[in-house]
Amino acid sequence: METLYLCGPPLSSGVSLELQEKIKLAWQKAFRDTLTTASSDERLRLETILLGVGGRSALPIPTYMFQGIPKSSKFLCELEKLFLARVIDEDALDLVQHSSSADTTSTLDEFIALAPKLKSLKYTGALGDSLLSTYPGLDSLPRTLSPLSNLTKLDFTSLAISHSLLAEHLLKSKATLKSLELYAVNLTSDTWIGIFGMIRAELKLTYINLHRLKQDRGQRLHFSRVTKHRPVILDAEASLSRYSSKWAWAMWEASDSIKWDDAKIEAKGQEIGQLIDEGWIWVDRETRSHCITLSLDEGDDVNDWLLQIERWSHLRRV
Repeated sequence: METLYLCGPPLSSGVSLELQEKIKLAWQKAFRDTLTTASSDERLRLETILLGVGGRSALPIPTYMFQGIPKSSKFLCELEKLFLARVIDEDALDLVQHSSSADTTSTLDEFIALAPKLKSLKYTGALGDSLLSTYPGLDSLPRTLSPLSNLTKLDFTSLAISHSLLAEHLLKSKATLKSLELYAVNLTSDTWIGIFGMIRAELKLTYINLHRLKQDRGQRLHFSRVTKHRPVILDAEASLSRYSSKWAWAMWEASDSIKWDDAKIEAKGQEIGQLIDEGWIWVDRETRSHCITLSLDEGDDVNDWLLQIERWSHLRRV
């Protein structure tokens, strides 16, 4: 076993308060029992763990769920990828204290310290979620998730975060960080332009994905004046994630990842596959204005394009 995925259940608005409480307690017991069992297995060595990734209206994970795990446990000693979602600080809830000592974890930070080889962190909050009225702060990073060093990939999604805190997380791994994804992130202080300048000056990224970034009380950052100047070089594997035209779908078909019933698309896929085999490449342009992906593998000079974003991006009220 290399991957553990614990998905939080959604909390429907039509459910009675009594049943909501039962669902919440059942989720927390399942979560706690799973971690306790995993940490006590001397043979288990996880490489990827996803905790609480359950979509909108999914119940949060209180930070006290990470207490009481033996620091001698080895089940995370080979962990490289950690996905966390919707972790809520315990002071926003009725405090439940798990037994802990100097030999067991007492915070989320101490739990993550059980994974010394961690290279990739993704954190998803609950920006815009209906549960924010019940769990204030669910759209923010938990306080006991300290910036980590030696990360190669960092991904923040659906968060409200200050300029200083975001910069702190980025700079902590500046010697190793290569990939950054920011999706639906609202900067609560200063400007994104300042963040991009700091990234150019301090980091050496080879991949960055910016999507639906906001600042200044709901103004969204747009990249239309950048993307119209930027050609995108794609191969069959990359096309599906960005384009939905039949031509692009046919390119994906050429990668043999999926088979379609449409004979015309299949024939086009074979034609494109032959072009790719002969050394041809596909060049297109981004058409969406609120997101941009920069990749060294696709021929981008990431820092140079970040400079263009600083010069040409603009804000629109949403």
